[in-house]
Amino acid sequence: MAVKSPAVVAPPVVATASYPSYSKMLGAMFPPPATTAAGSVQRRQSATNTESRSSGEKATAENSRGSSAEIARNDPAASLAMGKSNEPEVKATSKPTSAPTFEEVAPREERHKKIKEADADVISREARPTADGQRSLIRALGLKIGRIVVDAGHGGHDTGTVGPNGLQEKDLVLDVALRLGKLLQKKMGAEVVYTRNDDTFIPLETRTAIANQSQADLFISVHANSSHDPSARGVETYYLNFTSSTDALEVAARENAVSEKSIHELQDLVKKIALKEKIEESREFASDVQNAMYNGLSTKSLKMRNRGVKKAPFIVLIGANMPSILAEISFVSNPGDERKLQTPEYRQKIAESLYRGVARYVSGLSGVKMALMRGGE
Repeated sequence: MAVKSPAVVAPPVVATASYPSYSKMLGAMFPPPATTAAGSVQRRQSATNTESRSSGEKATAENSRGSSAEIARNDPAASLAMGKSNEPEVKATSKPTSAPTFEEVAPREERHKKIKEADADVISREARPTADGQRSLIRALGLKIGRIVVDAGHGGHDTGTVGPNGLQEKDLVLDVALRLGKLLQKKMGAEVVYTRNDDTFIPLETRTAIANQSQADLFISVHANSSHDPSARGVETYYLNFTSSTDALEVAARENAVSEKSIHELQDLVKKIALKEKIEESREFASDVQNAMYNGLSTKSLKMRNRGVKKAPFIVLIGANMPSILAEISFVSNPGDERKLQTPEYRQKIAESLYRGVARYVSGLSGVKMALMRGGE
């Protein structure tokens, strides 16, 4: 706000000197100064100008101080240039609290120190070749894992497979996905993004979009299998690629049933499936998860059937910019497996097996960027 200049007060009129009667007697010796109307006006004008200049200088000084304060508020750098010391810089907290709603910003040296300390949360190492001895571009560039999308299949009106005793795939895989996410956060330090964390239907294409928009480094979709043969059992893991396998295409057709893609999009889908770099890493990722599930769920008395790593054109995996897989954790259609799948202990066992598979794959890459670092970007 501009400072209002003080009103200029007119100088008081000074009365001209009056001389006693003996001035006439001494007039010749001490003549009084000549006073004319013009001279009186000139003196008054001079006095007025002098005081006006004084008042103007005072107003200028006041305005200068006001402008300096305004500049200091709007431009801290200008304030420093004028030799003024500011109060410590403050910034609002991100969430309302009952405590004071500000915090001091650390001095520059201290802030650099904190950044260097945070750098220690990036675990780095040389990436290993894949199982077939190859080094993909991801490994050659030393790219790291920081954010993982965990996708619980189906949801909402899309129940997925329903077991003979009523166990719904959508409920089973949501529980397992949430358990897996907690393990990835706690043990690996990765940031986890869920495509859904409740009983909500998410279109297949949206799940991939979530992963891309989140700039995720890995994508794992959790599903449960089904078969017309009630004795079918075991675990299998898929990655995106073309296939002529009847069984793989049957599973893909079932999982893709809710897709919103049209035939005119076929050419674009084919191009996305053929991305060589992602195929190689996805196959490696699927292999590590498959082995971990088989070993983790097998017991001495009952070996889990290892149905292997397979490739299929799953819509939920198409378009993902990162290595991505789909894990079939068991057959809900098998009455014996359905009973085990209804227990929290077995679901936790599945989640831990999936975690070990993800950890195995990540251990072959260049390192992990902790969730703390991603949160501060």
